[in-house]
Amino acid sequence: MTEAESYFRSLLETIPNVSAGAMFGALSMKLPNGKAAVMFKHDYLIVNLARDDREQLLSLDGTGPFDPSGARPMKDLIQIPFKYKAQWEHFAKLSIDNKLSN
Repeated sequence: MTEAESYFRSLLETIPNVSAGAMFGALSMKLPNGKAAVMFKHDYLIVNLARDDREQLLSLDGTGPFDPSGARPMKDLIQIPFKYKAQWEHFAKLSIDNKLSN
């Protein structure tokens, strides 16, 4: 297990009302309604944010659209590298809130 995966798993313990799940073959945080709100893959946190939050996040070096197939990036899903782990919990909670409001 990488340091990044260990950190993601610790967030699963810290953030209320989420459980471990899977989406696109990635470890995810699932909401009580079964929807995946946050994912972890290849040492990146993957979140789904509202437009304003997405634009703020994309200004950070190394972030970008999540591309699970390598051929078609998903503009609504943004991946955040582990070097921003201090902000992972913040963005995970924003993604959870976004998913709950949609």
